[in-house]
Amino acid sequence: MIVAILLVLGLVLIDQFTKKYARKKLRFKQIKKGPLTFKLVYNKGAFRGLLKNRPLILISIQVIAVVFLGILWVIYGLFKKERSITLALSMILGGAIGNLIDRISDGKVTDFFAITWTKKLFYNMADWFIFIGGLWLFLVDVTRRHF
Repeated sequence: MIVAILLVLGLVLIDQFTKKYARKKLRFKQIKKGPLTFKLVYNKGAFRGLLKNRPLILISIQVIAVVFLGILWVIYGLFKKERSITLALSMILGGAIGNLIDRISDGKVTDFFAITWTKKLFYNMADWFIFIGGLWLFLVDVTRRHF
């Protein structure tokens, strides 16, 4: 469980550091490198601005999600001792906490890179931690059910 705790803390730190760096370096410019575009974008809502005009509802949903994830994380880490699920949940939890910090402190989430084939959707590291953790959980489930 120590590894899982360190992973969550590390991911939150990476997320917050990269957002701070992007806010400093990308303030007035856009950089294109291969399939990546780096540009400072703020999202007051969830995906594609969902609930941007309802910040208290959005923060409430995010807090509930983080608490729920935290409970699952503790159950799988301490009681069930499911290492693969605990590590996947650690990635999701770290990303969720990173974005929640932004939402509570700034009222918006800092995004700073887009991938060409995602049609100008901008992301941050927390988003990718959540995606990778979710994919990991899916793969764990599929392999347990079919192999």
